[in-house]
Formats: sequence, structure tokens, C-alpha cells
Amino acid sequence: VFRYQCSADSQSAEIAEAFERALQRVKHYARVAPDSDLPRKAPMVFIDDTQVVRERAESLKVIHYYLDEGDVRCVLLANRPLDVAKRNRTVQVYRETVDALDLRLLAAALLGADDSDRSEKVVAAFCL
Repeated sequence: VFRYQCSADSQSAEIAEAFERALQRVKHYARVAPDSDLPRKAPMVFIDDTQVVRERAESLKVIHYYLDEGDVRCVLLANRPLDVAKRNRTVQVYRETVDALDLRLLAAALLGADDSDRSEKVVAAFCL
């Protein structure tokens, strides 16, 4: 998981860097284990608080390219609906109340986690 915490001053280059690091991981998996299922378990970029980015700055516009390519999974966390361009490229989930079990199940599905102890630890760390 490659995380990025948005702020009012977020720059598109900073957001793109998170995606580029994830893409490097995809290439690494393909190189070191071409016959395994590692490429199937693509790295994920987790972008928190997308609503705080100034809309006029268009810093989040860089996300469109990476969403269209589809090589990296992405979770955008926001307290308000995404703009139309992002909604057309994503699945939007709206929840009024969320409990810890719901978050763990969602994280496990997004991460492609299995029932192993290692996967459980990754999911638990993701849900902190």
C-alpha cells in the first residue's frame, strides 16, 4: 500500500509519485516472479482526505491517467462525493456508519487478501 495524505497544498507531482512507486512495484513483481500471482495482487495507492485539495489547483487531475491505465489499484477517501470525471472512472461507496469489521472486510477485499496470517496482519495494519 502506497499512502498519500492530501492537504490544501497538495501538488499533482506528489500524488503522481505515489502512483509511480506503485508502478515500480508492479514492474518488480513481473521481473522477479513472472509466473506467480504477485502481479495479480497489484499494489494499491491509498489517498486520504481528497476533499481538502483546492479544486482550482486541479492537483487530483493527475489521478485520471492512472485510473484509466488500470495497472494500480486506488482507494480515494473523501467526505463528499467525487467530481464527475473521477466518478466515471471509479466505484463509489457511501457509508453512513462503519464499524471495525466492515472496514476490515473492505480492506481485505481491496487488498486481495487471503486467509493467511500474513494477509491478516497486512489488513490489520491497513485498518489502523
